[in-house]
Amino acid sequence: MLLKLKPYLKSILLQHVAARRLRRDTDYERSSVRTILVLRFDRIGDMVVTTPLFSQLRQIFPSSEISVLCSKSNASVILHNPHISSCPVWAPGVAGLKTLVRIRKRYDLVIDLNHSVIWRDLLIIRLLSPRWAASVFKEGRYGVPGRTLPIYRLMPGPDQSPDKRISRKYQHLAEYLGGKETHGFRYEVFLPPNQQRVGIQPGPELSKPFWVVNQHGGRPQMSIRLDDLKSAIEILLNADLQADVLWVSSPVNYASVRSIAARWFGENPRVLTPEPTDNVMDAVRPLSLQNCLGLISPDTSLIHFASAFKRPTVIIFANEPELYAQWSPPNETWSQHIFSDDPKSLRGYQSSELFSAVKQMTEFVARSATVGLSC
Repeated sequence: MLLKLKPYLKSILLQHVAARRLRRDTDYERSSVRTILVLRFDRIGDMVVTTPLFSQLRQIFPSSEISVLCSKSNASVILHNPHISSCPVWAPGVAGLKTLVRIRKRYDLVIDLNHSVIWRDLLIIRLLSPRWAASVFKEGRYGVPGRTLPIYRLMPGPDQSPDKRISRKYQHLAEYLGGKETHGFRYEVFLPPNQQRVGIQPGPELSKPFWVVNQHGGRPQMSIRLDDLKSAIEILLNADLQADVLWVSSPVNYASVRSIAARWFGENPRVLTPEPTDNVMDAVRPLSLQNCLGLISPDTSLIHFASAFKRPTVIIFANEPELYAQWSPPNETWSQHIFSDDPKSLRGYQSSELFSAVKQMTEFVARSATVGLSC
């Protein structure tokens, strides 16, 4: 009996928290929006896929201050974004609460990008006390439709576009807020304009063309098999005798990667294993260089960065079509996607598919180089 009552009680509580309009709520006027805060304090990839929204908001609100409530891990992604005025950092606990209190009542418009109804976000919006809260379309929770929650003064209906990607949902919200109807999008990543150190500098080790390979995804079960990675690296090395291979890693797995690379390739100067830092932009910088030829990686934030810089990619995804439809990056150049047999891991992907895709990528790059030389 208690278990049956639980969803009902949660729906009552949800309606209590979200059923009242914000204290400063008035009829929405776009011209009155002077300060905006976007809630984006989650993963690195989530921040990258949100970057098209920032430029849209700047077009809609050309004179407004646009800030983003970030996490410690994803703040560096937009540190140099010209559309963003400030990046306050939120984290669970006392420090995060202090941040919210410090910026309370500072913003006219707070934008919630979660497509689900999240308790934490509702409470944060209440504490921030903006004039208006906007959200992407929410299906609802505990039987309470998202569009019936008065806390969200601004929420569009379901997007009818056949493009199901998350960035498209953000476009739909921007159009609802007064933006022009758009078709297609691309990620925007801005590195320091003065070329201060971010990642490996283009010195002797990166003066030649190079490929980037990454074995690990966000979880251990989202990793490329070691033997397959070795074969893929050998394909890259043999395809272009002038190109190096940059094997990137995280601080957690760097020692293992370096040891394995030494065992496989000895002192081969063409296989580079740079020491990583805690700042993801250190790994992103090589992808931005013109002599970067392409990327091999599981589904992780690096694939979105590669899309931003228009790099050819070979990507392995878990076999979960709905999530793939939401998170696959836009591609303005060559890309091939491989799927595993399992919806929660890379278990069961076909090695032969990976090797074939890597060969096709090298052939595409070689053809592109030939066309470039002939122009």
